[in-house]
Amino acid sequence: NESALVRPDGKLSLPLIGDVVAAGRTPEDLGAQLVEKYEAVGLRSPSVAVVLRKSAGQRVFVGGEVGTPRMITHEGRMTLAQAIFEAGGFKSTADRSEVVLLRDNGQGGAEVSKLNFDRDVVQGGRDIPLRPYDVVVVPKSGIAKANQFVEQYLSLMVPTWLSYGFSYVTGKDVVVK
Repeated sequence: NESALVRPDGKLSLPLIGDVVAAGRTPEDLGAQLVEKYEAVGLRSPSVAVVLRKSAGQRVFVGGEVGTPRMITHEGRMTLAQAIFEAGGFKSTADRSEVVLLRDNGQGGAEVSKLNFDRDVVQGGRDIPLRPYDVVVVPKSGIAKANQFVEQYLSLMVPTWLSYGFSYVTGKDVVVK
């Protein structure tokens, strides 16, 4: 009888068989693999039961143009829409058609996906399930970038005492005697 914790690298260590990958596997699948490994080291008819006692929770990171950019911990399954709304929803400056999903590709690199939230999730009814440690980035819209440019480079650089104006007068000349 042995209890084991899954380490942050997704593996657990057991006597006789050493490290076993547990991340992303069902308890039944992991149990079947453990039976194979124990049989391979000479145990006859090993009986293995894998019971998940506690989940560490799923952590995803949501940043950019959302109400409260932050790390979100969620028990069980989490989707793209749930994560965005948990982070305060989209700001009015968000570009909902260019949401970026960064995901570990399992080989030390990142898998990058661009999503159109309105087309894919809202209209298409295809909410994307997130995996632990996914990163969701909501960029600024084009008009928000232009507004930021005007604010940073024009409004703040033009002295407040300098103003631009335009006026005109219409009508006939009046002669007073």
